[in-house]
Amino acid sequence: MARSLRHARLAACTIAALAPMLALTACKKPAPPEATSAVNAYTVRGEIMQLPVPNNPIAELQIHHEAIDGFKDKQDNVVGMNSMTMPFDPGEGVPLDGLAKGDKIEFTFEAWWSGPGLRTPHAMIREIRKLPADAPPIETRKAIPNMTPEEKAAHEAKGE
Repeated sequence: MARSLRHARLAACTIAALAPMLALTACKKPAPPEATSAVNAYTVRGEIMQLPVPNNPIAELQIHHEAIDGFKDKQDNVVGMNSMTMPFDPGEGVPLDGLAKGDKIEFTFEAWWSGPGLRTPHAMIREIRKLPADAPPIETRKAIPNMTPEEKAAHEAKGE
């Protein structure tokens, strides 16, 4: 009996000593995986759909971004990316203070692929800036890969 009580106390003390370290480890965000493709940077406009909530890993930064005509796939082919809402990881030192749900923004992010069979890239924001309230609406459309600036201007003039 005394031996099992001693073991129970030892176990309780061990758990009490390790609990703070385990809690910090659980809250720390894992490092992004190593890239197995080229790292490409894109600058695009978007709208904040959700901001991260401290201590809630499910509440991540969600941005509805405009189409990215020059987006590249795992093989570095230009395939485009339609406008959509997706999660982004704010990079080290990228401030989100002063931003709110519904804000229009312009941001630069890096995208890379890692691991076999991965269907979506890892996306990390490197720069972000809030646009004025009277900025044009965020465009929602399908991507048109390899669009020249002249084609894009004609496309926008038609309202497509």
